[in-house]
Amino acid sequence: MDTVFEINKPAKITSVADYVEGKVTGESIFKTLQGSVTLVAVTKGTEIKEHTADTDIMVQVIEGEIIFNVNGNANKMEAGDFILVKKLTPHSVNAVTNAKFTISKIKE
Repeated sequence: MDTVFEINKPAKITSVADYVEGKVTGESIFKTLQGSVTLVAVTKGTEIKEHTADTDIMVQVIEGEIIFNVNGNANKMEAGDFILVKKLTPHSVNAVTNAKFTISKIKE
């Protein structure tokens, strides 16, 4: 497993990926041949335009609030919420507040 974190030691996920006004920032938590987890930080008002992923994904909000649009449905999500999305499904994100969320890619 590729990671910058110490294995078998707790870490604060909120300390990863800094907020940069109007930008999307991301930091890899870990990566394996089977998948990866990335923490993404967005500031209030930032939009991630519609796109697709080449794997199934799970998006989990760690802090803040986002609108996660998938297949034309707007889903209000806040800390503790997650959504599962099949590969190649169009989705986008609008940040209601400063927010951090993880993207877990699950390879078949």
